[in-house]
Amino acid sequence: MRAELTKNFAFSACHSVQGRVLGRNYLLGITCQWVPESREKELNDVIRREILSKVENRDLGESVDFLRKAALDEASLLEAFWKQLSGPLSDFGVKCLTLKRDSESSTTIWPESSL
Repeated sequence: MRAELTKNFAFSACHSVQGRVLGRNYLLGITCQWVPESREKELNDVIRREILSKVENRDLGESVDFLRKAALDEASLLEAFWKQLSGPLSDFGVKCLTLKRDSESSTTIWPESSL
């Protein structure tokens, strides 16, 4: 039997499109191989340090160094997030990252190393 753990992290951010500022409330999901409860705090700390502390309540295209000049659609955001996380989360066996932008839409990427 195989078990996985998905941790979800909410954050709010905005970006500009054609002179308009669009704000969103996102839900970032990180699914990994099962992680014992004793390591969940470590996983949470990495996500907060590497992603949430940099994007929460910020203009993604203006205030986030690793997102400057990047496309700001959900797939591009996830790819940029994975670049930030791949090293620090290398021993957690990350399977996929999901970004939910509203109650009806979410985007998922599967990092090549987890396939």
